[in-house]
Amino acid sequence: MGSSSPPPGKLVAAWMRMPLMSREQEECARERFLAGWRVALTTHMIATSVGLPLALRDAGASVVACASSPASTDDDIVDWLNLQPHIRAFGTSSSTEEEGERNRLEALDTRPHLIVDEADILLGLLYNTRPEHIPVVRGASVRTLTGVQRMRSMADRGRLRFPTMAVDNSPIKQIFDNEVGTGQSTVDALMRTANFSFPGSCVVVAGYGLCGRGVAARARGLGADVVVTEVDPLRALQAHMAGYRVMPMAEASLRGDAFITATGTVRVIRRDDIHRMKDGVFLLNAGHSSQEIDTEALEKNAESGTELVPHVTAYRMSDQKLRYLLAGGSPLNTSAGAGHPPELMDISFAAQMAGIRYLVRNQGGLEAAVHDLPMDAQKELARRKLELSDVRIDDSTAEQRRYTQQLSGESDEVFDLTRRIP
Repeated sequence: MGSSSPPPGKLVAAWMRMPLMSREQEECARERFLAGWRVALTTHMIATSVGLPLALRDAGASVVACASSPASTDDDIVDWLNLQPHIRAFGTSSSTEEEGERNRLEALDTRPHLIVDEADILLGLLYNTRPEHIPVVRGASVRTLTGVQRMRSMADRGRLRFPTMAVDNSPIKQIFDNEVGTGQSTVDALMRTANFSFPGSCVVVAGYGLCGRGVAARARGLGADVVVTEVDPLRALQAHMAGYRVMPMAEASLRGDAFITATGTVRVIRRDDIHRMKDGVFLLNAGHSSQEIDTEALEKNAESGTELVPHVTAYRMSDQKLRYLLAGGSPLNTSAGAGHPPELMDISFAAQMAGIRYLVRNQGGLEAAVHDLPMDAQKELARRKLELSDVRIDDSTAEQRRYTQQLSGESDEVFDLTRRIP
């Protein structure tokens, strides 16, 4: 990993399963395409995330990395990163909200050329508290759907001042990180923290985007009866056609044994929903923020709250029914579980680095807008991952490529004059 200080064993175990990022780090060290750049970064400070600041550093940048949340911060990882040259890491598992903001402001006060954000944590602070630094920023990379949506809104309203790469709008990130990764890691975390039994249980999944789709599929695969709630009619229809029961949260709240939010918004489960639920339900979040469940209403209306085991708090309501809140409403998979498997984060972070390389190489030619990772770059990453996994695939023939491109009735001569197929 290019370090003089021995990494923690958990970091070594993860890195051994991330060959794409290992190769990325080597290429960054050769190319040095970020030489002289200052980078401010937010990420989950866990073992699978370390490759990102290391690759940025090896590309020549001076990196300030901030924990995106105390709940997903491993203090061993932060300590190790702070031993690495040209990297400063901020955050602890016990940091307060005020301390976290101070850390992020300190990162912004380095006047970064590039902002690499988990969502829009740094970007929101930049615009609201450090607007004088905006002219220095040459580009940004945003990982999550919520962050991408907010930056698109900024662009639509004419407020975006630099090109921004929408990592979460790329299929190579959406399929493997969101759907497969969130599905597996959320279900795994629920079983680890609460020893929850899926067979025979009703699991309500709020949101049928890619994250919710992955959670729903794995819950059903483990034997649960899955109910989906949605506000988007297209996604609701998709869930219905996939065989799930679809209904409003007001109805679902009467049925579920476990409620998993995966929407990227706030207060999907509200006070009245919590009041209607049966005794002993589990409430957990797999989405963007800690506000998808109205934890404030839960705490306000409970007679008592007791942490039974780490990450499981029992709230006794006025009718004496219990509600079990997991990880305080923070995303359970990164707060109480191991997060996504390294093999999946290998793809996700390699996609983010490909997007950053694209921004830098096309510097000056990209408008201040939200940009998607080009499909040819995504396919190249997929080819590399297959190669590293010792998986071979077929090549299309010239005849097959011609068939999909040549207009019906068009002569070969006309087609060949306008487009040559190798």
